[in-house]
Amino acid sequence: MKRGAGAYINSAYGGSWTEGQYGANHNPQTMASVGKLNGIPMLIFYGLTDHLCMPAEALALKAKLGRGFAEERPRLLRQVQDPALLARIHLLEEDWKALDRLLKRASPEAYPALAAVLEERLPQEAARLYLEAAKARVEAGGRAAYREAAGLLGRLARLDPKRAREAAWGLVRAYPRRRALREELAPLLGSPHEPHP
Repeated sequence: MKRGAGAYINSAYGGSWTEGQYGANHNPQTMASVGKLNGIPMLIFYGLTDHLCMPAEALALKAKLGRGFAEERPRLLRQVQDPALLARIHLLEEDWKALDRLLKRASPEAYPALAAVLEERLPQEAARLYLEAAKARVEAGGRAAYREAAGLLGRLARLDPKRAREAAWGLVRAYPRRRALREELAPLLGSPHEPHP
């Protein structure tokens, strides 16, 4: 590891990473060379989740690859299977067309992870995804699904409390016989003395 990278790795492991404790197989550079990341430049992962290289190293890699990176980029991105990671990459690169295409083809199961990525830069889109995911969970039925829906509406409430409350009431009205749904959404419905939206 280059000098200084240890601090980033320590933070990813809660401040306790050592090769002696976790073994060489858990060394991020070893993982990048022999694992799923083999052949994928670390540049596309810098700043997304864990820090796999120092900022100066990422810039040096980009400079070294030059035009080669632009040519390799589409192939590298096709290998990424995680929609949330792709969304992070598109946000970092401000590639709005690619992000729009990703969101249009994403499955509802991916909406919560995508919304979490979008919260800071695109809160309205994140709110829409949380709402759609919550509706899908309610349609699935069952208390566990209702609890998940309540959690998703809780995330929506951090972005837009009024919209979350209106959505909770809308779901309760759409399924008036689902007592478990009303119970799970109760914290979002407000006080019984407040007027319904």
